[in-house]
Amino acid sequence: MRKCILIALLLVPVCGYCGEKVILTGPAVFESCPMMLMAEDDVFSEIGLEVLFRPWNSPDQYRALFSSGESVYAVVSTLEYVRLSETLSGIGLLYNLAGSPLWIMGGKKNVELGDLQNAVVALPFRGDMPEVMLKMLIAGSGIDYNTMKIVSAGGGIPSAQLVMTGRADYVMLPDPIASSVQEISRNRKGLSPLEKSISVDELWRKEYTSDPPLLLSNIISYNTDGKSEQVFYRLYRKYYELCRTEPNKAAEVFLRYFPAMQQNNTALMFRNHKGTLHRAGDVKADFDAFIKLMQEQIDGGF
Repeated sequence: MRKCILIALLLVPVCGYCGEKVILTGPAVFESCPMMLMAEDDVFSEIGLEVLFRPWNSPDQYRALFSSGESVYAVVSTLEYVRLSETLSGIGLLYNLAGSPLWIMGGKKNVELGDLQNAVVALPFRGDMPEVMLKMLIAGSGIDYNTMKIVSAGGGIPSAQLVMTGRADYVMLPDPIASSVQEISRNRKGLSPLEKSISVDELWRKEYTSDPPLLLSNIISYNTDGKSEQVFYRLYRKYYELCRTEPNKAAEVFLRYFPAMQQNNTALMFRNHKGTLHRAGDVKADFDAFIKLMQEQIDGGF
């Protein structure tokens, strides 16, 4: 399915700055927050363009935007950036985010990586960044990946429900989804309460002490020109900081697009966000090293 979508996108002409609006798109993660605030403030009106934020819950949703003829700025995983840049012309890498509020969640706290052996692990999507990330974490640990049973319900919250209903042992989720799911599991009868069992960010720093930081998330552009990129570069970092310094306001906007999230948990995550935003090129050596590590865990290439 993914290959068919990407092949179809190759047929779409890249015409420079040919759309009448700018589309900002991302999933329910912190780095989407600045885009939402930019859309709320209509920041591209200064160059005569309408701006919209469109949330995505499945990679197919933002891939479809690339065939719209509009200018698109998107939050994507490192794996997806590599795949897209190898199959589409017009893809630009603008920012890398170091660090990630990604959790392995299960029925108890203080779980060791070895506890995942022989477990049923739910991932939001198969063959995508969460699965590759899991392989990268256990590389060199002595854990046999093939002893795990990997399942998915096609999304973060549906996959978490597999754990809450006893059909899986663990699930990998980023905040604020992780905190929202945790609260839901504790407050609804018939569901097994979920705990944040392992911090992927902390585990990465232990496993890769002298290697690259965790570089899972990126901001990319497609079918844009210098004018809109100047606006985006100038303002994205400003709004990135606003999401931290005005977390309650940011959370209100965030919940308009992702109403399944919890207001208090989202605001707290924004306030405590520890990710570091880097302009593309400033961490190129680390990014290339991360991609190399990632590639080692992918059979048959990207």
